[in-house]
Amino acid sequence: MSRPLTVFLPITFDLLAPTEDVLLDDPGTWLPEASRAEPDVWRATVHLGPVSREVMCEVGPIRDEPGSLWRDLAWTPVPHAGDRIPIHQALPSFEGEIGLHRPRAVLVLNGAYDVPGGRLGELTDALALNGAARSTATRFLADVARHAAPASAARAG
Repeated sequence: MSRPLTVFLPITFDLLAPTEDVLLDDPGTWLPEASRAEPDVWRATVHLGPVSREVMCEVGPIRDEPGSLWRDLAWTPVPHAGDRIPIHQALPSFEGEIGLHRPRAVLVLNGAYDVPGGRLGELTDALALNGAARSTATRFLADVARHAAPASAARAG
């Protein structure tokens, strides 16, 4: 089952242009802890509190629309060498888009995540894990926005 997920992260107006520049740049520069795996695929890290997991991210081309900038974004958890059991199979994948709404200076992550585990997974997600998914998505946007801060400082300096 897929569950819709949309999170918003307001940014300051002084970070609007640097954030736009960051999203227009190579995804390897703004995906958290990224390294290129294939031409349009990067290994990146998503966080839930102190826990982090590596994911394979696919990022689409830029869609520059009036008032907003968008890129398709999907990620799938990958196995970790230290896992004794395949934890990545119990973690959700995400498919959607990342965007910047210029007039309001808001970063947006919009899409859906797959709830693993059948009916039990759906119940667990409804009771607790949806909050974890929202927290992970919000942290992801904060990590992307953090890449704009050095660009903003360089412009001011």
